[in-house]
Amino acid sequence: MKYLNWGAMTDDLLEVLVMNQTQLAKQCRVTQQSVSNWKTGVRSPGVYARHVLRELAKEAKLTIEDYKITPYQKMRAKGMTETQSPVSEDIMAFAQRLSVLPKRQREKIMDMAEFMISRGG
Repeated sequence: MKYLNWGAMTDDLLEVLVMNQTQLAKQCRVTQQSVSNWKTGVRSPGVYARHVLRELAKEAKLTIEDYKITPYQKMRAKGMTETQSPVSEDIMAFAQRLSVLPKRQREKIMDMAEFMISRGG
């Protein structure tokens, strides 16, 4: 699976399996910094780590399909819109900060943002 949101999957695995980055790193035979890089989207896991993450996802009863992303979404994650124009730096900075939060916190923030948008500001 070429296009998976490894950051979201890593974050959810840590939360569901009640692990820290160091413990996950040990299982994947990488450094804690590598796990941090996956969470923030700086890097993707290597072949062995991907295998371990998929196995852990099964253990945690997470559905791999939930983490699939399209090539367009991958382009957006790199800061480009469909027209190849860059996304503003403040939006990218916010997205970066949001991406490292646990899923529940991200959902709360998105709910709050939806509420604020519906109110008109």
